[in-house]
Amino acid sequence: MTNNNNRAQNNFIKVIKQPLVLAVLLALVTSIIIAGIVVYGNFRAHTVMARYEIIGIESINKYDAHQYHGQVYMDVINIPTPEKRGLSIELGQIEHAGFVELYLKENGNYLIQLLKKGEIIEEMSAATYSASAHVIALSEDTVSTGYDSIRISPSAGKYFAVGYVNILAKFDDNVVLKPLEEAGYVLPFTGEASAISEPYKVTGILAYYLESDENKFSIEVANVHDRSVELIGIKTESGVVLVTFDEDSIIEADRSIAYHTYTFEDMQITIPLGLKNLYVSYKVEGATDIKIEPLTPYKRMDEALFSETGIRTTDNVADFPDLVIIDGVLKFESEMLIIDHPLFIPDNITFQLSEGQRIDLINEAFIVSYAPIMAEGTEEEPIIIGTSDGTGRGLAVIKAMGESIITYARFEGLNTPVSGAWQLTGSVTFYESDVRISNSLFADNVCEDGLNVVRSTFLINESIFRNTYGDAFDADFSTGSFTNTRFSHTGNDAFDVSTSDITLAHMIFEDIGDKAISIGENSVATISDIQIDGAVIAIASKDYSKVIGRTITIENSEIAYGLYQKKPEFGPASIDVKDVTLIGDIGLEYLIEPGSTLYIDGIYQEPKSASKESLLIEKIVNGEPIK
Repeated sequence: MTNNNNRAQNNFIKVIKQPLVLAVLLALVTSIIIAGIVVYGNFRAHTVMARYEIIGIESINKYDAHQYHGQVYMDVINIPTPEKRGLSIELGQIEHAGFVELYLKENGNYLIQLLKKGEIIEEMSAATYSASAHVIALSEDTVSTGYDSIRISPSAGKYFAVGYVNILAKFDDNVVLKPLEEAGYVLPFTGEASAISEPYKVTGILAYYLESDENKFSIEVANVHDRSVELIGIKTESGVVLVTFDEDSIIEADRSIAYHTYTFEDMQITIPLGLKNLYVSYKVEGATDIKIEPLTPYKRMDEALFSETGIRTTDNVADFPDLVIIDGVLKFESEMLIIDHPLFIPDNITFQLSEGQRIDLINEAFIVSYAPIMAEGTEEEPIIIGTSDGTGRGLAVIKAMGESIITYARFEGLNTPVSGAWQLTGSVTFYESDVRISNSLFADNVCEDGLNVVRSTFLINESIFRNTYGDAFDADFSTGSFTNTRFSHTGNDAFDVSTSDITLAHMIFEDIGDKAISIGENSVATISDIQIDGAVIAIASKDYSKVIGRTITIENSEIAYGLYQKKPEFGPASIDVKDVTLIGDIGLEYLIEPGSTLYIDGIYQEPKSASKESLLIEKIVNGEPIK
């Protein structure tokens, strides 16, 4: 009986123990998962927020904007990118405030996000041609929900600045611009660099250089004050007066901001070379103090350029009677198509070129295609896009929905597309448009970039880049590969990429004006079977970039490897190469800025003379000759 009781008791304990063990294990696993989620969340939040300059609302708003008559003075916060992607302003819990007021710097594209506990609840955008105030109405949901922070980041461009942020309960609460008790000229900020710097200044006049020769000097001046202004003279930064205006040089207040031309002839004094650090002095009606405004040392942008910008056009195929659309394919039947003004191809078709066909771009014409291009020639009858009068401005494929295919095509003698205020850098450009190119030629192109690929995937094979004024190939934010391609006789870099992931194999570089292979701005390049004969720098890795290579021959180059930081928002770089041969005239085997690393055949290379390398790197960064 006792044994039976013991067995029953043991069985009962086993039954109890099994659920307890399972419960303990389940609780342990749950705790580990929760801890992992928390750690990952904290890591992710820290990583995201590390890309923002974080301040409190009181920090930015104590740098108030002030207005006195037509003058506005304010400090702005400059945020370089991409190291810092924006400004995160902690507001505290805000409820029932329906407007956000921002003062934004000129020439920027801004993304504005409202957040609550780290979650984005509303997004807005703003673009600026000039520094300006923006009062943005929030949605009813955002107002009722409330928000505790605002993030401002650039959606385009490399720099931006925010001058002021204000939260308004209603539109009538706009009180950013406050009258100054005393008038006075505010000099540019000259203190040490800080998070808050570079005052934005709107003064009484705007002054621009117009033209000059040996005995004549002309400027343009506009009155942007709400009172008339009297122009006095032009002087140097040290106060030396170069010229004086006539006594009746008064510009009345004019809301249209008209520019007036002033010419000084038979001058007895030489205007400084470069027109830097010159100032126009003037007085405002009713004031006794003399103010100064810097003379902008270049011509002002013609406002008509914006109204004349044809890039807003998306389809003018009907202007060209030789072009026909059949079953969604745009083509022409003749051997030659002459284009004498810009052609814009819509996005709902495919542009097809056949073997032996030629396009002659004259009278500064260019092609912008929102559709993929199928240009398939043959070795005997290649497709040619060129310019008989030397003015043709190239081809741009923009946001095409499909992949473009180009084979046995020649792009010759082209410049960059320009339309009013809009201009590209490449004679041939693929922007957010994937492309495959083979057996093609890019030659004698007068441009900054012979071929420019942006935010796209590319495959390029068996092609030639020859006699390019600037860079032969330039890629930004792209992924792709080059094989069996030759670069020769470039004015600047042969192969230049930034923020990209690329592969190069079986490549030849000859007579390169600057860098043969330039990898920058957080890019990764895998290179193999490379021959470089003649370059300032054979292989450059800069600004957080990494180059991994094997089987490389470098001849007749001033520097074989260059590793350095060019832009302050990035950092050091690395190169790791194996099976490398240096022959001919090599000025310097390598140039390594402190922090960057070079491995050759697995051996770490010590930097050479720190002072000499520092001087050379400074020259390279500034674009100066290194000899």
